[in-house]
Amino acid sequence: MIFLDTETCGFVGPIVLIQYQIEGDNNVYHHHVWHESVQSTLILIERFVNEDIVLFNAVFDWFHLVKLYNLFIQIMDKSQPPSITEVADICTTSNRGGHLSLKPASMLDLMLIVRRSKWQTLMDRDDITIKRVPFEAAHQVADELQHRLDIPEIYFAKRSTGYQ
Repeated sequence: MIFLDTETCGFVGPIVLIQYQIEGDNNVYHHHVWHESVQSTLILIERFVNEDIVLFNAVFDWFHLVKLYNLFIQIMDKSQPPSITEVADICTTSNRGGHLSLKPASMLDLMLIVRRSKWQTLMDRDDITIKRVPFEAAHQVADELQHRLDIPEIYFAKRSTGYQ
């Protein structure tokens, strides 16, 4: 099993970094796409296809990996790092269709699991704030809020002792 993440230039730009960890190995590997040979990047992506993959937002990362693979198989000299001018030429002249579709042995998208769990309550929410509580009443207000509201402990996970 491989835990995988990619970093891109913006939302639609190319991958610049592939980060991965192999199950049972404590090392996290960083593959710098534009500093490594094209062949080593292709071999790495082909390895991912033959493994069980774990990603967060798999649609995004896998789309970019397939796009990168299809771009790199068109580069002539695969023994060198990719040339930005050759890549630009391929992108402007390529028909962008009829290339390979890569399918991993199996894939787990953590984002889909997190969205259905207790952790979902932390996603895409603004902080709750109470403004202008007089110092003299602060303890009473805190006690009353604790008594009236059932606030999950996860909201206080950054604190070592919880809400006090």
